[in-house]
Amino acid sequence: VSIIIPCYNQAHFLPDAIESALEQTYHNVEIIVVNDGSPDNTSEVARRYPVKLIEQKNKGLSGARNAGIKAAKGEYILPLDADDKIHPDFIMKTIGKNDIVSTSLRCFGKQDREWVTYMTHPEYQLFLQRNQINCCALFKREVWETVKGYDENMRIGFEDWDFWRRATYEGYGVTVVKEVLFYYRKHSKSM
Repeated sequence: VSIIIPCYNQAHFLPDAIESALEQTYHNVEIIVVNDGSPDNTSEVARRYPVKLIEQKNKGLSGARNAGIKAAKGEYILPLDADDKIHPDFIMKTIGKNDIVSTSLRCFGKQDREWVTYMTHPEYQLFLQRNQINCCALFKREVWETVKGYDENMRIGFEDWDFWRRATYEGYGVTVVKEVLFYYRKHSKSM
């Protein structure tokens, strides 16, 4: 499993994301931090940990995720934003359950609430109406290859919804584990 952590101006949150990735009970993991042209000390923070660091000019979240996935060796990909965290059992409880596997989430920071989709296996038609899963979902690398990555023209959000919509259109299956395994930080600069 390759955990891809894009970072732009969030070096102060980055240790939480990296440490949650390092604490996985599933151990066959590589962690890739993509410094997306960040003017802060993202690279310096990343170098404190046993991660692969990619440095590039700013391309936005989609471009950073794509760069990390291109460099990844894993059969499975887990995008994890630099300001978020995952439960230690996230990978153990999601791997192999479907092509794309999401979980329930808990918001923390400026909000404290849970988000649980009512669907266990949302399909393409539902993704046309609204997003059914969160941005931090484990998926087979093959999914990314088939849909040709995240759309790098989407720079103001909804890139994950677009990615899931295109993946389900291609027939990839989705499973939602109805357990809180993803922690989504809400703060003043959240997208």
